[in-house]
Amino acid sequence: MPILKYSQKNELSDIAIWKQIKMDFGSIIRREIDDDGIYLEEQCINNKISDKYPVLPSSPILSLATIHLFVKECINNEITKFPIQKNQNPPEISHIKDLNYFSNIFLNLWLNYPTDLFPSAEILLAKKVFLKPQYYYQELTNEHKISISNPEKNQADIVNDFIDEIKNSIKQPEFKRNQRKQISAARKNFDGASEYINRLLLIHSSLKIVRLECGIPDQDDFKKTGDIAKIFLKKFTNNRRNNGLFHEMLGGLWKLEAYPDRGAYFHFMVFFHANTQLNSDEIARQIGNYWVHRITNSKGSYRLCSKSNNPYISSSIGIVKSNDKQSCLDLCHALYYLTFKDRYLKIGDFENGRRFGKWKLTEI
Repeated sequence: MPILKYSQKNELSDIAIWKQIKMDFGSIIRREIDDDGIYLEEQCINNKISDKYPVLPSSPILSLATIHLFVKECINNEITKFPIQKNQNPPEISHIKDLNYFSNIFLNLWLNYPTDLFPSAEILLAKKVFLKPQYYYQELTNEHKISISNPEKNQADIVNDFIDEIKNSIKQPEFKRNQRKQISAARKNFDGASEYINRLLLIHSSLKIVRLECGIPDQDDFKKTGDIAKIFLKKFTNNRRNNGLFHEMLGGLWKLEAYPDRGAYFHFMVFFHANTQLNSDEIARQIGNYWVHRITNSKGSYRLCSKSNNPYISSSIGIVKSNDKQSCLDLCHALYYLTFKDRYLKIGDFENGRRFGKWKLTEI
């Protein structure tokens, strides 16, 4: 029986993943805090997203989470309609008060957010529905302004129409195809990574796991980052065979990621013999220095994952044993987050480059 496998036990909830994606986008959040005030931002995050939904998102990530979770509510039939009475303002429904509120979310996203944003199928569906003329109009003056297209129509009618159209749209082949494609790609990466680690654990029974993030020097053309990353990764793969630091290395996974302010970087999960003398952080620090000075000619950077506030990045570091159920479950959660978060949100599109891979065991 496989030691690591896909099951409901290693699935993470939508809210859990969005909460940690928000941490990974820390540089964006800090910029928002500068504009909106620390108290407002922290109150919104700490009191709302950890409970159910943010009520008034002040950051793009919280807006994305709100939209995604709203569509999931429609999919699961958890959204009910407003009771309609003439000249009556609608009561609150879930986290959406009216379409003006939803307008502010879209304003925050589609007019002020990076163009190289690849969100979930749920978010793309909500955008497609919302941008229909019956739900809003846009005045192009000195500032973008979005508001309800028919102010005389009862707000409850408008919101109910919007909910109906979302529910009808999720039944369409296009949405199902996009959602299936995103889930399938993430599941394929998870299955490949877990099978790879299972082979190592069946042979060695215990592993020492090292995790770090190695930054790639900034490029003038962001889309060329994938080509540059491949060069650095190939150099790192070839050169390590002649470096004593890697003599105890058994294998490893890599993932190429990118965020607007942090730039592009590799997330490395590297597996060593359990009896390797140095501890995981010491090995990670040496690999990081090797990356910076030998691979990128002192132009790159690195960060120890043990210092991250994201529990799925800072976990599964050190010894993992095949007979330790908790450490294997923690590793499943870490793999799930690493492989599935692109299904929710992905920043950056690279030309001619994969985002996820593993070193062949025959190379080690």
